[in-house]
Amino acid sequence: MMPVVSTLSFQPMGDAAVLMRFPQSVQGISDPAIRMSRQLDGVDCPGVIEWSIGYHCLAVYFDPLVVDLAAVTAWLEIAYGEICAASSKKGEPDAAVVEIPVCYGGVHGPDLTEVAVHTGLAAQEVIHRHQQPLYRVVMIGFAPGFPYLSGMDQTLATPRKATPRLKIAAGAVGIAGKQTGVYPFSTPGGWQIIGRTPLPLFDVNASPPTSLRPGDYVRFSAISEEEYDVLRQQHNR
Repeated sequence: MMPVVSTLSFQPMGDAAVLMRFPQSVQGISDPAIRMSRQLDGVDCPGVIEWSIGYHCLAVYFDPLVVDLAAVTAWLEIAYGEICAASSKKGEPDAAVVEIPVCYGGVHGPDLTEVAVHTGLAAQEVIHRHQQPLYRVVMIGFAPGFPYLSGMDQTLATPRKATPRLKIAAGAVGIAGKQTGVYPFSTPGGWQIIGRTPLPLFDVNASPPTSLRPGDYVRFSAISEEEYDVLRQQHNR
């Protein structure tokens, strides 16, 4: 687990990457990390290849034959200073609010009963509590387009499955510990699956390919199996 930091720091990752570690907020997400990621989307620094955001960090990858660690770090420090100055006036980063319809339980949520038993709640109460928060997208990973969402009602916290499934359907909505998230495409996984959305979250041919980005907000809403089938046909899932 990464230690808590109170100031910005830089940690080399080999000779071709640097990890920016940001001050952690009470909410468990770093607004400066989100702002930094979005700022990099709109600029061009020779030698910088790509970057990936984490809960309180940003990994920046560069070509050491074009630019060195010191130059990249200096550039990032300047950009961070500009972000901090701007954020004092703008407040929270711009964010979209995305509603994700979910068909809970049944064939789409095979672990809903297991979550209900673990939490001591009725299945319908699990569904109700899962829909209530306005979740925030902390980061995208472990697979392309997979959103890690903060803000889940902690009474729903349930451990991952002891034995992961070899295949989880695209759109599966799951719980793992104190987190909830959505599988963007079929992949192995160990999260407790309580429902499924017919909405696609990742399209390799789209620009950007992901429907959500760090800092956005998500609200889940329950739909019936009939509504799920209609929406799935509309999105050719």
